[in-house]
Amino acid sequence: MYWITGILGLAFAAAPFVFGYSSNTIALYTSLVLGAAVVVVSAIEFFNGDKEDWEYWAAGIAGGIAALAPFVFGFSAHRQAMWTSVVAGILLIVFAGGRLITGEQKAI
Repeated sequence: MYWITGILGLAFAAAPFVFGYSSNTIALYTSLVLGAAVVVVSAIEFFNGDKEDWEYWAAGIAGGIAALAPFVFGFSAHRQAMWTSVVAGILLIVFAGGRLITGEQKAI
């Protein structure tokens, strides 16, 4: 599951440049910081191969922050940035939360 959250993190970090909202500083840094955080915790899960769940908690919390960020940080008027952040956040919550709820064990 870590590869799905990693891809979502990469996509979220690239979104400001793909969807053209890199001129909105708050939306840009929100996407870059949260996307990078998700990529890092997903990479840690990949390389460590441990059975702990903290990486998924971190990805889920980053998803929650991403979903709320447009409204908290005030870039909800910029539609592309808002929807990208909300959708990426919800997807992160769903995939990370799904892993936590099901307790799926990785094959070694």
